Amino acid sequence: DGDDNPTIDTPCEIHFYKVNDDNAEKYKKIQIDDKDILKSKIFFSIKMNLFFIISQQKSLSIASLDGDIVYKNENIEVEEYNDKNGLFLGIDNKTILVYEIVK
Repeated sequence: DGDDNPTIDTPCEIHFYKVNDDNAEKYKKIQIDDKDILKSKIFFSIKMNLFFIISQQKSLSIASLDGDIVYKNENIEVEEYNDKNGLFLGIDNKTILVYEIVK
């Protein structure tokens, strides 16, 4: 149910569905102008109402529910996100790096 004729310049999309029984109905679609998201790890924070996107290059992008990239940092290397404590983890040689997003 994606874009029928995507080009290299077509924004990526996130589709939202409501699921009940055997039925899934799309109720919202947002476009994100960040080509890295297709092969990224994507997390959603209910508390902050934001998507956290960790690219294959381990950079961090944050997107709003409107699809706007509100933050992007390609200089930090993030491996994982923990939604219980809101922390990002990275590894640099023998050091574990802990990042906290301050709104």
